[in-house]
Amino acid sequence: MISSMINHEQAVRDNLQMLKLHLGWPDRDKHMGRPDEGLFFYDWLQRERAQAAVVQKIRRVEDVVAFIVANRVVLGRSVEVRNARRESRHETNLQVLVNVSEASDADFVGLSSRCTTIDLGLHGMRVRSEKRLPEDGKFRLTVAPVGFPITIYDLVGDPRWVTNDEGGYQMGIQIAELDDWERWQAEFDTRFLRR
Repeated sequence: MISSMINHEQAVRDNLQMLKLHLGWPDRDKHMGRPDEGLFFYDWLQRERAQAAVVQKIRRVEDVVAFIVANRVVLGRSVEVRNARRESRHETNLQVLVNVSEASDADFVGLSSRCTTIDLGLHGMRVRSEKRLPEDGKFRLTVAPVGFPITIYDLVGDPRWVTNDEGGYQMGIQIAELDDWERWQAEFDTRFLRR
């Protein structure tokens, strides 16, 4: 019984990872709902995301088609889910050091990338990175806004989505209420909104 529960939990994690990959697929809108959606999504997965553990389990196009058919309702509403936020975002241009502390693909663990924020909110940020970062796991975030007093915030973040961007990638990161969270929350308006 325990092994069947473990297998079920892994299947749920794999399905969630595939949903995230579908959301981050650059040609999603172009092919969604068309007869060739499975073929083009499979091709992109094999070309661009072959290192992901869940993609390595895919053996043929039919596996991707079965995933799409089984998740059609969720995939059809994904834009609403992707943009669900707790509060508004504000355009910013801050440097953030992102360090991958956990990921389903062990090759990503320990990878660091100096990112630039595009927008920022109390519970999340959209960043631009030159390096490809995973769409799952946990990040350590180091945010050091310009100004006096010199302040560094050490935060924890969960990646939510990744897309290709000109010369790099954009990604959404949800900020967890851990580590420097209380200080981040107390100083957020003063440090980031009143400039």
